[in-house]
Amino acid sequence: MKSVYSLIITTLILLSLIGAVSADTWLSGWNYRIPIEITNTGVNLTDYQYSFTLDTELTVSEGKMKSDGSDFRVIDSSGSLQPFWNETPFNTNSTKIWVNASVLGNTSDTIHYLYYGNLVATDVSSGDDTFIQWHGAATSNFRDTTIQSIPFIYECSARVIGAGAEVYFGVSNNDTPYLDDTCYVVPNTTANLVYSYAHNEGAGSFDSSAPVWTNNTYYHPVIKAIASNDIKYYPYGDATEDQTTTNSPDEDMGLMMYELSGSGEQEWSFIRKYTPTEPTTNIRGEQQKSDWLPGYKYRTPININNTGNTLNAYQYNITLDTASLISSGKMKSDGSDFRVAYHFDDIVELQPYWNETDFNSASTEIWIKGLELGNSSDTIHYLYYGNPCAICGSSGTNVFIVFDDFEDALQ
Repeated sequence: MKSVYSLIITTLILLSLIGAVSADTWLSGWNYRIPIEITNTGVNLTDYQYSFTLDTELTVSEGKMKSDGSDFRVIDSSGSLQPFWNETPFNTNSTKIWVNASVLGNTSDTIHYLYYGNLVATDVSSGDDTFIQWHGAATSNFRDTTIQSIPFIYECSARVIGAGAEVYFGVSNNDTPYLDDTCYVVPNTTANLVYSYAHNEGAGSFDSSAPVWTNNTYYHPVIKAIASNDIKYYPYGDATEDQTTTNSPDEDMGLMMYELSGSGEQEWSFIRKYTPTEPTTNIRGEQQKSDWLPGYKYRTPININNTGNTLNAYQYNITLDTASLISSGKMKSDGSDFRVAYHFDDIVELQPYWNETDFNSASTEIWIKGLELGNSSDTIHYLYYGNPCAICGSSGTNVFIVFDDFEDALQ
């Protein structure tokens, strides 16, 4: 049983689509790119860090991206490189990437491009270039240069090791953090609590949550230093929130780790900018510089006649005789080489799709997510097939607002 939820709008759509992303300047030497739309409803931002997750496992398995992601780049619409750092590894289905955007105006149509597909490219991922301050792996005490005062956001990946551990993770302006200005989280295995502290000139206030971190398990604590006497702590990296409202630090601080007793480790930590309203992102379909989807032998055009308003990320469906295509040797028997693409300015942009019914049928029902459907009667989508090396790209999650195939419940 499958459950889907799509956006329903009363309009007439008779099969075809429009693409709103301009070609801009293509990064020389790169074969593929994905546009990412950034919506900022808050104040204009400069040198601001935003994040998103991307399925890089699929692009690596298709031979489009190097397995270590060293050919990954982020470019703004003017062609300028944007610094980035991958928090989690490439070649996973949810690679988390942070980008330092030079400018994010108060607009819903800022476009960045995610490029990959260059065998001679070398790694440029850099935490130092992306954040206000970044520190890599550490197994002992450290304190970095004082650089930032409130407001800011602190994040890290850290753990405690062994019994009796009391380790401080946060920011400070003193090698002994509680003696001056600081804010931090402290997993205390003896008390079975995680404390959240703020200090100003040594005077402190705190909150706490239980239980303490599980031994030898990495956590992702977050500190949002919003304003004086308004610091929020997320000691487990989730919705659990602590707060301090007094003794907030008012001086510049730097990243630190401090072992009062026992041992701790961090994989990384960083300070990034704070804004009350975080920008949101929408990842579009993959694009290639070509008038034909490379590697595919066949395609069928479909027209979509939309007599209503322009629609964004709208789901429409088609019924296709895939049994005939398979019997004639034009499509793989499982339909894993099926793709949907839109062409503009010699660029191919893939559109997400999901087959509701099986391939190799006289009436395979397929849902397609048109990334932008304009008020037009002559927009064309192309259905591609005939690539023996292709792997399945069908994904209900990528097509619908909410999707669940309930496979876990049936196990």
